Amino acid sequence: MARRRFQRGCIVTRGHMRLLRYREDVLGTEGKFQRRHRAVVLGQVSELSLREAGRLAEQILRPINAGCWRPQSLLTLRTFYHQQYERDVLPNLKRSTQSSYRANMAQHVLPALGDLKLLELARGDTQRFVTALGTKSLAWQTVKNIWTTLSAVLTAAVEYGYLERNPARGVKLSPRGPVKIRFIPSPTEFSNLVARLAEPARTIALLLAGTGMRIGEAMALRVEDVDLVNLQIRVSQDVWHGHIDSPKSKASAADIPIGPKLARVLGEHLARSSRESGFLFVDEAGRLLDPKYLAWKHLYPVQKELQMPRFTWHALRHLHATRLGMNNVPVRIAQAQLRHRDPALTMNVYTHVIEEARRQAVEQVENDLFSIVLSTGDTLQMASPVEIIK
Repeated sequence: MARRRFQRGCIVTRGHMRLLRYREDVLGTEGKFQRRHRAVVLGQVSELSLREAGRLAEQILRPINAGCWRPQSLLTLRTFYHQQYERDVLPNLKRSTQSSYRANMAQHVLPALGDLKLLELARGDTQRFVTALGTKSLAWQTVKNIWTTLSAVLTAAVEYGYLERNPARGVKLSPRGPVKIRFIPSPTEFSNLVARLAEPARTIALLLAGTGMRIGEAMALRVEDVDLVNLQIRVSQDVWHGHIDSPKSKASAADIPIGPKLARVLGEHLARSSRESGFLFVDEAGRLLDPKYLAWKHLYPVQKELQMPRFTWHALRHLHATRLGMNNVPVRIAQAQLRHRDPALTMNVYTHVIEEARRQAVEQVENDLFSIVLSTGDTLQMASPVEIIK
């Protein structure tokens, strides 16, 4: 900790301006405290008397003399990231998060802000950076992810004592544009797709659509996780680019129920593999399957054959959520099945409105409102008072 010192500073005149000169403690690049001279403009000589300048100087020096001032750092953002955050913090995050953060810092954050000292990095700098990202051909979610990365690094700088506050907090993102409508296959389209898929892609597609699991969770399943007697599957890990990792969140690790038809499919898969332990989905050499390879090898060609819009394995999780909504499953049950922390995510992101459901809803309203007023033809019919009361 920096030694507490009392100082009055020195008020000097430079041209038409009054300045306060004083010393402050800073953290050097090696994490050691150093003393440096500071000069702060108080105001113009014509507008600020010496007594008024003294009062302003006292206000500036009060937190320093009271020991409330936190020494600022001379570290640049680049140095802090490479020497401390990348070494101490990043390895503790999930592999997918590590990869995203490294890419965002290398491609966007460090080229723009890396040479700025942490003590010079202000809210305006981060706002201009985010605004500039919005002018590039980047998706809104990509810009948000880059901002999230920057904010996480600066939060660590605050926790390390290099900053008083995070200058990325409170930054305004541009309004989100129209969201691309995700294609969700109908039950008939899904059936046609599954009928043409070869194993193990067929079993994987049925598993994802029948449970709402994430593809990484399905690839990480072990034979021991499948309970065909109690009709449930235990989700306890995830796989990302061939590496086993923990589930996406604490809520993601859970036992999820399966139906008897899916249980029969999984039982047939286990019978074909003749394995009593190990991973559920492996290649002939016993290695974990790559979901991207499976998609290019099996899923996408069948979609093209059926003249169906291309969608990834993750769309089957959305399909499961959407069918839950179509069947009026309570939100809390759908949230538990998808293992979301926030029910709003279940409803607003994963549950999609199907055109068929909209049409049925409109026809139901029409039947409620127009059954008396309109006959089967186009002629308007006047309802009697008794009919209206009914």
